[in-house]
Amino acid sequence: MNKLDRKKLTKTLQFFAAYLVAAWTLLQFVDWVLNRYHISPYWVDLLLWIFIGIIPSLIIYLYHQERINKKILKLREKIIFPLNVLLIMVVTYFGFGNSDLGATTKEISYTDNAGELQTQTITKQEFRVNLPLFNFENKTQDSTKLWMNNVINDLLNYDLEQDKNITPRTLGTVISITDKVYSTSTFSNYYIDGEFDINDSIYSVTPIIHNSKNGKELNRKTFTGINFFDLIDDASIYVREHVGIIEEMRDQYIDLDVKDFTTNSLDALREFTYGRHDMATAIDPSFAISYYIKSVNGTFWSHGHLEEQYQIDRAYENRRKLPLQLQLKVLIQRHIAYNHWKEAEELVKLQLEIDPNDLVFSNLLYTIYSETRNLDAFLRFTEARYNEQLIPNGYSVFQYRQALLVNGKYDKVIDMVNKYQLLSPNNNGISPFKTEALILKGDLESAGENHKKTVLTNPDSGYMDDLIHEAIMYQKSDTFNDDNSRFFGKYRSARAEQVVDFFEYDNRFLSYSSNQLIDFTIISGENKVIFTYPNVSLAVEHEFQNNTYGDYYRIKSTQYYSYKDAETFWYYKEDDHIRKADSLLNAENYVDAKVAYVEAIKKHPEHFYLKGALAHINYMNNSDASTLSKQYEEVSGQYGDRKFWIENNKFYYKKGNGYRKELLPVSETRYITLSNYRNNFEFEFPNNNTIASYTWQYDHENKAWKKLDDDENYVLKDK
Repeated sequence: MNKLDRKKLTKTLQFFAAYLVAAWTLLQFVDWVLNRYHISPYWVDLLLWIFIGIIPSLIIYLYHQERINKKILKLREKIIFPLNVLLIMVVTYFGFGNSDLGATTKEISYTDNAGELQTQTITKQEFRVNLPLFNFENKTQDSTKLWMNNVINDLLNYDLEQDKNITPRTLGTVISITDKVYSTSTFSNYYIDGEFDINDSIYSVTPIIHNSKNGKELNRKTFTGINFFDLIDDASIYVREHVGIIEEMRDQYIDLDVKDFTTNSLDALREFTYGRHDMATAIDPSFAISYYIKSVNGTFWSHGHLEEQYQIDRAYENRRKLPLQLQLKVLIQRHIAYNHWKEAEELVKLQLEIDPNDLVFSNLLYTIYSETRNLDAFLRFTEARYNEQLIPNGYSVFQYRQALLVNGKYDKVIDMVNKYQLLSPNNNGISPFKTEALILKGDLESAGENHKKTVLTNPDSGYMDDLIHEAIMYQKSDTFNDDNSRFFGKYRSARAEQVVDFFEYDNRFLSYSSNQLIDFTIISGENKVIFTYPNVSLAVEHEFQNNTYGDYYRIKSTQYYSYKDAETFWYYKEDDHIRKADSLLNAENYVDAKVAYVEAIKKHPEHFYLKGALAHINYMNNSDASTLSKQYEEVSGQYGDRKFWIENNKFYYKKGNGYRKELLPVSETRYITLSNYRNNFEFEFPNNNTIASYTWQYDHENKAWKKLDDDENYVLKDK
C-alpha cells in the first residue's frame, strides 16, 4: 500500500469513527425524544438499520470522496450505491412495513354511568410488554402460608394492569423451567416467578425476572417488611423497571396502592384466594373485586342469575375504590347480569380498546356475537386484533383461530399452525390444533398422520388422543353418518341454568353454551360428538341418548381432565312446549302453566323435572299466602353451612359460598328449584325441638330419586 493510500485509509477511518459517534448520539437523542413525546420506538430500530445498511456505500465514498465529489463514478460504484439503497429499502419495508410508526398512545372516549363524557389516554397494544406471571414459591414450605403461592402473582397482576405499558397474565404453578419456557417463549420476552417467606412477622418477597426464550435469570431483588401489601407495590415497580418500562412511561398512568383497591385484610385475601368470596366480603365488605369475580364466574357457568345480580350490585356499590379499568369491568358485568346486551357490547368494545388481550371481556364480546349468531362480526374483530399486533399474544391467536374454525376458514388455521411450528419448532403442544382443522376440512388422512405425530411427541393426553382417534376412524368408516340434523336442538343442564344449543350455520355444525363460547363440533360416532381444548388439556364427549320413541332426548356429557378424574353432566332436550310452560311458571300464571306442563309431560315423559314443576303448581293452587309464609318461617334458618331465608315473600337457599336459589314448594316439607333440576330439598321434624334438612338427588342412570340422608347430608337446624 503506497503512502497516499495510507493517508486515504486513515482519513476514511477518522470520518467513519466520527460517523459512528454522530449516529450513536443521534440515536440516543431520538430515543429520548420518542419516549418524551410517546412516539413509536420502532423509529430507533429503523434508523439503526439505515445507519448500518449504508456503511458499505459510506466507506467506499469516504475512501474515494475526492473523485466522487467531482462526479466521477466508476462502474462498481454505479452498481453498488443504488443496490445498497434498494437493499435498505427492502429490508426496512419487510422489517417495519407493518409496524406502527406513529404515537405509542391513543385516546379513547366513553360515557360513564352518570352520562358524562370521559377521555383516557392509553398505550397501544403493539407497544406493550407481554408479561406472564407464575406462582411464587414458599422458601420454608410453611403449610399455613402456602395459600400465598396463589396470591402474590394475582396481586402483581392486578397492580400491573394499571400500567397500560404492560399486558400481564397469571399462569399458576409450574415447577419446571422447561415448561415455563414452553408456555411463554412464543409470545413474550420475559416471565416472572419468585420466592416469598415469613419469619417473626417479617415478610420477604423476591420477584425473579427470566428470559422467556431460555429461562435464564436476568434480575432478582428481595423486598422485606411488616406490611405484605406494600411489598407487592415495591415488587411491581421493580418488575416494570427491569422489563423496559422507564419512569416517564410509568408516570402516564395512575398507580394506586394494591391494598387501596383490593383489600388491606390478609384474612379476606386468603378467603378470596381459595374462592370463598362470601367469606372474603364478610371480612371486608368493601372488597369490590371479590364481589365482581364471583358474579363473573356465576355468569360463565350459569350457576344462578339471582346470585350473579346480587354480587355485581355489591361490586357496583364499591366500585369507586377501583382503578378505572376495573370500574368499567364492573359496569359491563352488571349489564351482562341483567341481560342489557346492547349496553354491554358498547362497553366491552371500549374495554378491549383499553386492554385488547383481556380474556374475560374478549370472551364476553364473543358471547354477545354468539347470542346474535353474528359470526362474521366476531371474525372481523378477532382478525383485526390479530393483525394489528407485531407479535400476537396467545389470547388473540386462540380467539382468531376459534373464529376462523366456526366460520369454516380451515386452511387459514392450518397455515397459522404451520407458521407457529416454524417459530417454535420445539413446542410439541402446537400440533393438536392442526388436527382439528384437518378433521373439519374433511382431510382425514392428513388428520390421522398429524395425530400420530402428536401422540408420539406429546403422549400425556391419552384421554384426548383416544377421542380424536375415535372421531377420525368413525368419519373414515362406511358407517359414518354426516347428517348433522339428528343432533340439532337445545338441551338444558340438569344442575345449572345453562342451555347448550346444537345447530347448523352456513352448512357448518356448531354448538353454543349459554354465556360461554360458540364452538365447532366434531362428530365421533353415530350418537357422539366431541370438543377438544388442547390449550387447557380438556376434552368433552357428548353421548346423545334415545327415548322410547327412538328420538334423542338427553345428553350424557363426560368431561376428561389431565389433572383429575372425569366428571359426568346431564342435559335434557327442550322444545317450545317446555319453554312455554317454564315462561308461564316464571310469570306465576299457574292456571295456564298447569295446562302447558300437562301437555309437556305427555310429549316428554322422561323429563323428570317437569313433574316437579307441575307438583309445585298444584300445591300453589291449593295454598294461600298466609299458609306459605308460616311454612317458610318455620324452616328458615342456618343448617350447618346451609342457609334458608325469606326475602320479598319468596323462599331462598344457599350453601356455603355457593349461589342462591329460589325454592318452590311441592308439599309442606319438600321443595324444588328451577336453577338446579337435579336436587330437591326437604325438611324433617324428628321431634318438637329440632328440624332437619336433607337433599333428594336424581339418579340419571337409574331414572329415580335418591334420598341423601347420610351424616353429611342430614343436617339439623342451628339453635
